[in-house]
Amino acid sequence: QVWSVDYSPDGKWLAVGTYGNKTEKDALRVYVYEMDDLGKAPKELESRRWAKARFTMDGKHVVVGGGRVRCESRTWEPLDIWNVDSWKRTKTVDSGGIGNPMGVTGDGRYMASGDDEGGDEKGSVPGDVGVWDMAGWKRAGVTQSEKYTMMVQEAIFSPDGKRMYVG
Repeated sequence: QVWSVDYSPDGKWLAVGTYGNKTEKDALRVYVYEMDDLGKAPKELESRRWAKARFTMDGKHVVVGGGRVRCESRTWEPLDIWNVDSWKRTKTVDSGGIGNPMGVTGDGRYMASGDDEGGDEKGSVPGDVGVWDMAGWKRAGVTQSEKYTMMVQEAIFSPDGKRMYVG
């Protein structure tokens, strides 16, 4: 099933994140369609559990996240940054339990990511929203939704980037 959709800022690409059982062939992927040639097979970007995808405002990257990963005796929630020109994963950052990419500010400087699982052992709590400085992919801060104390499904910024709305 579809978990997220996002157009690239130039309208050239459409990223469709999926959610499903790990045994399903089409689960756990982001499919990126070239809008000028919808008959062409989409690019497939690997995800780890479910897939939410957001383009950066400059259109140079797609950020993919969603779901906790257990490996090497630790649990973490990665955000993968994919380069649109090469379609290669160029960076992976540990989201600290807040791993669903969501809104991007209009100037492209910050991205919000939310906790939609209700907290984890690393200290994220239900309703947490992380704000990322996209220049170095460092977390700039964490805030908690006053209204939503369980799962955060979406976070967007106002056009001027001064407010963030969470749902």
